[in-house]
Amino acid sequence: MSLVIGRFVRRHPSLYALWRRLRWWLPRPSGTSARQLRRHARAALTVDRSHAGESQELLRILQACGIEAGFVVDIAAGDGVTQSSTLALYRQPEWRGLAVENNAAKFTRLEFAYRQFPGATTVRETVTPDNVGALLLRQDVPASFEVLNLDLDSYDLDIAAALLRAFRPGVITMEINEKVPPPVHFAVTYDPEHTWSGDHFYGCSIVAAAAVVRPAGYVLASLHYNNAFFVRTDLARDRFADLPVGAAYDAGYRNRPDRRELFPWNYDVEHLLALAPEQVVSDLEERFRGYAGRFVVRVGTE
Repeated sequence: MSLVIGRFVRRHPSLYALWRRLRWWLPRPSGTSARQLRRHARAALTVDRSHAGESQELLRILQACGIEAGFVVDIAAGDGVTQSSTLALYRQPEWRGLAVENNAAKFTRLEFAYRQFPGATTVRETVTPDNVGALLLRQDVPASFEVLNLDLDSYDLDIAAALLRAFRPGVITMEINEKVPPPVHFAVTYDPEHTWSGDHFYGCSIVAAAAVVRPAGYVLASLHYNNAFFVRTDLARDRFADLPVGAAYDAGYRNRPDRRELFPWNYDVEHLLALAPEQVVSDLEERFRGYAGRFVVRVGTE
C-alpha cells in the first residue's frame, strides 16, 4: 500500500512535498530487530537497490577499464544495501573493501549484512577532511586502490580533496547535487557541526566536483543522473574521453526522460535549469541564506 501511495504522490508535486515532510519527521522503525536484520542480510545477497542504476554504470566502467578485482572504499555506505553503488563488488570474492558509516541504525544493518562478505571491513566513524587520510591508512587501504564511492550528503568535496592528496583510486563514483546546472560552482564547505537536514543543501555541483577531481589526474567519464564517474588518466587512456561538464550534465541528467520520476523531490528547483547562471547563483544564495558562511556558489568554468 505504501508503495502505491508513494507512486501516486510523486506525480503530484504539492502532495509529494507534504508526503516528504511527513516521512522526514515521523518516527521510523530502526530496522534492527533480529527479523529485520535477517531480511536485510538476505537482500544484500540478491538485490540491486541503487537509486537509478548507478551500480550497473560502475560495473560498466570497471569492465571497460579491465578491472575485475581489487579494493573498494565506500564512505557513507548507509545500510550497505539501500541505494548502494558498490554492493555488487562486495559480493564478489575477488574484491576486498572498507565500508564506513556513522549512523548507528544504518551501521547495525551494514555490519550485520556484510558479515557474509569475507573481504569486507565495516567501520563506524564520522568521516571529515581532517581524518579521512588517517582512517584509510589505519585500515591498510592501498594507496592506489580500485574504487572510491563518496555519498555523504554534506561536505563531500572537501573530503575528496583531502583524500586525493594521499590516495589514487582508479575509479571514483561521487554523488553530486544534480539540481545545480553548469556552469555554476556550488559546494558545501566543511563544518564539523553540519548534518544534512533533508533539504537541497548538500554536496557539490558537477562543476565543483570536476574542478577538484580532474586536476588530481582524472577524466570525467560520465554523469549517471546524480553520480559523477571519474577515471584515473592512466586507466582512461583509449577508453574514456574527458567529457565537457555541460555535455555530461545534459546527457546524464537534464535530458533524461525519466529524471522527474526518479527525482520528484526536485520539483521546486526545476526552474534552475532554465535560468541564466547569474540567476542560479542569486537563487541559491537566497534559498540557502540560513546556511550563510557554510557554502560557496559562483559562476564557474568547465
